[in-house]
Amino acid sequence: MTVVIVNHDSELQYILNHLTDEINIIGIELVAANLSDSHVQLDVIKHIKALGLTVMINTLTLNTTTSLFGTLDDDNAILASPENIWQEVMINYQPNMINTDWAPLLSQYRRQLEH
Repeated sequence: MTVVIVNHDSELQYILNHLTDEINIIGIELVAANLSDSHVQLDVIKHIKALGLTVMINTLTLNTTTSLFGTLDDDNAILASPENIWQEVMINYQPNMINTDWAPLLSQYRRQLEH
């Protein structure tokens, strides 16, 4: 099983057009420096999920020059506001998974939302 990383709409279209039984693709990690990119819009994400694929958004902060999901990253969530970062990811993009180095903090934040 594999989760493929998609950085651009052309990559997403290639993957979706070439889904086969030869490679067991179970999900797609969406990476975008610019959140206006077409491959990270909610209607596209819903389409990917409707195909039975898992959608993962990566909020890791690699460094000060590499953006994996626009400004929606772990540093901004922890230092500024989880509401403005993790909540925006969960509500506006509705991924199945969020990749973070701060899983305990994200889990704690999610528990707060349930109450």
